[in-house]
Amino acid sequence: MNQSTRLSSLLSLIAALAFVGCGSPTNSSKAIDLFDGKTLNGWQNFGGGKFFVENGEIVGETAPKLPNSFLATEKLYGDFELEVE
Repeated sequence: MNQSTRLSSLLSLIAALAFVGCGSPTNSSKAIDLFDGKTLNGWQNFGGGKFFVENGEIVGETAPKLPNSFLATEKLYGDFELEVE
């Protein structure tokens, strides 16, 4: 996978997280990890792209003839800080 595809996937993920943040907040105010580093449990795919975990990272691959796809959490979060490495 080339760097451009990885960057595009990361931007799609950030956009999806921002979209998810617009929903109803959960009752918890303490920090939680959204990604366990092993699986995509708690995540859902919108748009048909391929998402998988490789070396502890979420990897997204575009699908031919689809304009975009998004990976979003199954739960809605209202107020969040996104930290990525």
